[in-house]
Amino acid sequence: MATNPIASCVPSQNGLFFDLYVQKLAIAALVIVWFRANELQLPQWLMTAGTFAFPIFFLHAFFLTQLARGQALLGLAPTGPAGMLFAGVVLIAVSTVFAVGVGRLAQRLLGKYSRAVIGA
Repeated sequence: MATNPIASCVPSQNGLFFDLYVQKLAIAALVIVWFRANELQLPQWLMTAGTFAFPIFFLHAFFLTQLARGQALLGLAPTGPAGMLFAGVVLIAVSTVFAVGVGRLAQRLLGKYSRAVIGA
């Protein structure tokens, strides 16, 4: 049985990490092709997420951390798996909305220079 030379470089059992990585890349490529083919029919929220991808990427962790701290300070820490899942989804959604809001604010304040500063 021949072994994959690239997979053998990755420290994993039976090249599983490499196989999953290739699978994720293939799925990402298919999603990109689908987006490209349906570009005119994409929903507005997805277009907004694409426009503000850089501010979302760089700011969501900050807002997520601050919101989680605020939740803990207010004594609203969730209990149980369902509560933790719900709280996590809400925190991620709110932190993403805050990141988009900061991106929009930066666009308005910086005008044409906002793309150089925040990428949107």
